[in-house]
Formats: sequence, structure tokens, C-alpha cells
Amino acid sequence: MDKLFKKRKINILDFVEYELWLEDLQLKGWKLAEIKNKTHIFTKDISKKVRYCLDYCEDYVDRPSKYYEKVYSDFGWELVYRNKNIFLWKKEYEEERPNAFNNIEEIERRNKEFIKASKPMLAACILLLVITTANYMPRFFVAYDIKNMIFMFAWYMLAMTKVIPIIKNYKYYFKNKGLIDKNL
Repeated sequence: MDKLFKKRKINILDFVEYELWLEDLQLKGWKLAEIKNKTHIFTKDISKKVRYCLDYCEDYVDRPSKYYEKVYSDFGWELVYRNKNIFLWKKEYEEERPNAFNNIEEIERRNKEFIKASKPMLAACILLLVITTANYMPRFFVAYDIKNMIFMFAWYMLAMTKVIPIIKNYKYYFKNKGLIDKNL
């Protein structure tokens, strides 16, 4: 049996492009068989039209995830993957691409909350970079102190490991903002 391994991180803010990527591979005859961490394992299959839906379900008191799963399965959706509150559903179709139960207003609200929650971390990291540069750069150039340079480099790496994912999320947010209406 032919297998195809692709690495791709599942990011709820990048759901439109992710869904289209899975649907395109299915049209090319690669069926999603399993997801392990970032590795997507596909098996060779016939070309089919399959709608994928990446969704986020918060465990509200009035909407527990068991009820949520039942609604999707009652309407013919098959659960492909679940990780905590992130669900990946699929449904085969012939003619018209089926709509999921995603509420566009809810998706936009959720995405805004993700972005809003990341703003303090982004501000703190940028402040850390500015303070580190202002404090240690003059010392390095005056005394050529390698200890200060190593310390400054360590702070930069710490800040950058937090800043880069946040910047990627902002990129996904603004890129998908216009795609939501076209593809849902």
C-alpha cells in the first residue's frame, strides 16, 4: 500500500488553507489515514470530492462536546481527528461542497480572541528585545565583553521563540479573514 507522509502543523487560525490542502490531496487520490503530532499520513485511494472541516469546540455548559459530536455525525460527518478541543471532520460529496456547522460570526469572534490574548505576550517580547538591546549592546561595543554578548543572545532567542509563533498567527488571521466568506 502506497503511503505519503507530510508534515504540517494544525493551526486553528489557518483552517481555511488547511482544509483546502487536505481536499486537494484527496482529489489527487491521497486519503488522510492518520495524524501523529505534525505528521499527516495519507494512503493511496481513488480520487474523491471530500469536504474537510477543522473546528474548535469550547466545552460550554450548554454545548458539551458529546452533543457537538452527535450533531456532526447525525448529518453524515465523520470524525477524522481530535486533539483536546480541535476537531477535524470530513464528508464525501458529489455536486455541491457541503457546509459545516461553523458559524462565521463565532469563528471570527474566536479568532479575534486568539489574537487579543497574544497581544500582551507580543508586547512583552518586543519590550524585552528593546531593553536587552539598549542595555547590553553599548556594553559589548565599549568593553567587548563576550559574557554580555552571550547573555544578550540568550534573551534574544527567548524572545524570538515567543514572537515568531505569534507573528505567524497574526499572518494567518489576516490572510484567512478574507477567505472565510468564500470557502464556508
